[in-house]
Amino acid sequence: MEGSEFAECVAKRGLRKMPVDPRVAHKELEEAALDLARARASLDSGSAGWAVVQSYYACFHAARALVLSRGYSEKSHRCLSIALRDLFEREGLLEKGSVDFLDGLRELREEFNYALKQISGVETAGIIEDSRKFIVQAQTLLPDDEKK
Repeated sequence: MEGSEFAECVAKRGLRKMPVDPRVAHKELEEAALDLARARASLDSGSAGWAVVQSYYACFHAARALVLSRGYSEKSHRCLSIALRDLFEREGLLEKGSVDFLDGLRELREEFNYALKQISGVETAGIIEDSRKFIVQAQTLLPDDEKK
C-alpha cells in the first residue's frame, strides 16, 4: 500500500507512472554492476571518496530497476527512496533498513561532493560490500523476464 509521501511524489511528478519495460530495468542492473566494479577500482587506486560516489550510483541504478519494474520512473532521488520503501521494503521484499542504507549513502555522497568530507578506505570497503548486497537483493527481486 502506498503512503502519503508516495502520493505526494506522484502528484508533484517526482514519480511518474509508465509502462513496464523489462529491458529498461535490466539495463539499470547492468549499470549498477558497472558502477560497483568502478567503485572497487577507484578504491584500489586510492580514491575512497570517489568510490563512495560510485557505490551510491550502483545502488541508485539497482533501486531504479526495482521501481521501474513496478511501472514508475523517478525524477528525484528522494522520491526513488520513497517508492522503494513503499513498493518493496514495507511489503517485506527488501530487507528492513535497505532504504535507510540507500539514503545514508546518498547523504555521504553529498557530503563528499559538496562539503569535501574525507572518507577512509576501510569505511569505503565496507560500503562497497554493503552496496554489493543491496544490488544482489535487487537482482533477486526482479521477475525472471526482466533478467533476460
